[in-house]
Amino acid sequence: PALASLLTRVITREGFGEMRLHFHFRGNLRYYLAAWFGPSLFIAVGAAVYFLVFPAQLDPSAASFAAQLGVPADQLRSLLLSQIALGVLAGPLINVVPALGEELGWRGYLLPRLLKITTPAKAVLLSGVIWGVWHAPMIAMGHNYGTGYLLWPWAGIAAMTVFCIAVGIFLAWIAEKTDSAWPCAMAHAGLNAVAGTAAYFTVAGGNPFVGPLPTGIIGGIGFLVCAAVLFALLPKWLPASHSTVED
Repeated sequence: PALASLLTRVITREGFGEMRLHFHFRGNLRYYLAAWFGPSLFIAVGAAVYFLVFPAQLDPSAASFAAQLGVPADQLRSLLLSQIALGVLAGPLINVVPALGEELGWRGYLLPRLLKITTPAKAVLLSGVIWGVWHAPMIAMGHNYGTGYLLWPWAGIAAMTVFCIAVGIFLAWIAEKTDSAWPCAMAHAGLNAVAGTAAYFTVAGGNPFVGPLPTGIIGGIGFLVCAAVLFALLPKWLPASHSTVED
């Protein structure tokens, strides 16, 4: 996506302004904190709800996963907890450059251009749909949802699109409040760092369409609720005659 945005700028001769590469820290610390810790919080909420609904699936010792790997459960559990802590605290920074490879395209280019040609609500939703459909080849190859399920691969593509719409609304809020792609890349990187961790503490890995991973309808409840609230408040943070930089 970043490369596509650069090529588009060259082809259309629009130049390289408004790339959202400035950090804009001043006055925006709360949005950077939301970007850093928000995805981990939403993932934790989704996993908690999933295990409340399906308590028999919870394996807090990670013994099932350890048995699959053939390693002692206590050693694996300590390693997993360390990795989770590292993912939450450092993942948004460690993975920020690869994530920027997407965010320069999605929130750095696509969303601002859509906002120029349609309403904020349509722009936010359409950017999420395009982001989700962009994953279609990977989903068809089995990423996130596997293969061979009912309505494969269309059900997986649809589920990923819903997930991307929800996450995309959260990232759009951050992008419009900071006028920067960097906090979006941080949030994206943090999401990638811890997205799969809840599955290690299940008896059978869970269900990719249900949970505990955030791409499932229950595992993703944190993102879905956040997206619903932000979308309901859309006129307040992204009015039709909006300014992309917060006062």
